[in-house]
Amino acid sequence: MSPTGEALAPGATAWVYLLIGVVSLIGAILALANPLQASISVNLILAWTFVAVGIVQLVFALRASGVGGSLWALVLGVLFIVLGGAMLYNPMASLISLTLLVASLFLVIGLFKLLLSFRLRPLPMWPAMFVSGLASVVLAGMILGNVPVAAASILGVLLGVELLINGLATVLVGLAMRRGRRVHPGRRAKTR
Repeated sequence: MSPTGEALAPGATAWVYLLIGVVSLIGAILALANPLQASISVNLILAWTFVAVGIVQLVFALRASGVGGSLWALVLGVLFIVLGGAMLYNPMASLISLTLLVASLFLVIGLFKLLLSFRLRPLPMWPAMFVSGLASVVLAGMILGNVPVAAASILGVLLGVELLINGLATVLVGLAMRRGRRVHPGRRAKTR
């Protein structure tokens, strides 16, 4: 079903989902085959995004009326451009910074999951939450224990895994649509 609730004709947009899924799977294979290059690519895309956001922010600041809002917009624009420029100037240092950020996120998320698992203890799913939290904390420790090597690959591996999961899910949706099944969030797929 479409977001408006209308039933989609079988195969009407299935090929789009299949194409997106296949492209995502190809990207996953490339990223996992060369995680260093994928990590550098993530860094470059992020750096250029910061530069672009900074330029848009500066344009907004120059067009905004009032000193308070435009001053903050100007400062933010300059900071975004400087951050993006620094990432472009020294990509390995920014890879290390991004790796430390990812490890910190894994650690914080893992600790919250562990705390939540103890609150869920009377429920039967608490061990799954505990294991998930423990895995996040261990992964953070592994990354933090070997930052230089992890910096060269962790972002590329995470990108590859994300593309792999996204690609598989998107291909499955496309295949379900080709078979004429209705696909709607929150409902089980039905065959005709």
